[in-house]
Amino acid sequence: MAADEMLLKYYDCPDPWAFEVNPTVQASPSRIRSKPFTIASPFPLLSLRSCILSRAQVVRQTAERECTGGGGGDGDDGGSEVVVGGGTADVLCFTGDAKLQMANGTMVPLKSVRAGELVWTGAAAGKVTEVLVHPVKKTIKVAVMATPHGELVGTPSHPIKVGDKWMEISAALEAGLVEGVKFEERFIDAFYNLEVDAHIPGESEHAYVVNAIVASGLGDNVKLNTMMPRQNSWIAKAQVA
Repeated sequence: MAADEMLLKYYDCPDPWAFEVNPTVQASPSRIRSKPFTIASPFPLLSLRSCILSRAQVVRQTAERECTGGGGGDGDDGGSEVVVGGGTADVLCFTGDAKLQMANGTMVPLKSVRAGELVWTGAAAGKVTEVLVHPVKKTIKVAVMATPHGELVGTPSHPIKVGDKWMEISAALEAGLVEGVKFEERFIDAFYNLEVDAHIPGESEHAYVVNAIVASGLGDNVKLNTMMPRQNSWIAKAQVA
């Protein structure tokens, strides 16, 4: 997990870093602890609580400040870490306050889910194989959907399930298949997205439900997006191939 993203995700603290560091600092297995430990903060305004590093976690500094995409694996193990920063040009995300439906029917903020947890895909339970977090920290154009659970704010190009079809939010509105959607310029601190069931490609809906909307859960996984393209840019690549 990125150091600045840990501060944002767990402590709602803006990026305090004003220096360059190696972007891929891998924690040595011998130094990873299995019990909670407290990080002493050099910043007097921060109150860092105990946290746990799993054996699969990678600590790294965010290389990109804009919402420019996650690293996105192409393997089928799905990964187990939070991914932050650059890669693809068109990121698909929602704000962290989106209401995510878990497999047991409860609803939690999207930003609180962890890899390994089970969410509802709209048809069955699905395993979160990667959590993607994209710091934005600027005003951008977003889609705002009116739902039974309040506003759902996300990128206009995030595919959602409309009937039995996957369509980008903007395309579904243009086709008259969804209502209550408007586009606004809003300041976005960070965007969040999930990769679901990457370990069983093609055997899952690869989706998650936010604010009662079934959203694509392919994440930035190249293998999943190539197998079942839903976003217009991936559909175009498949047609060229």
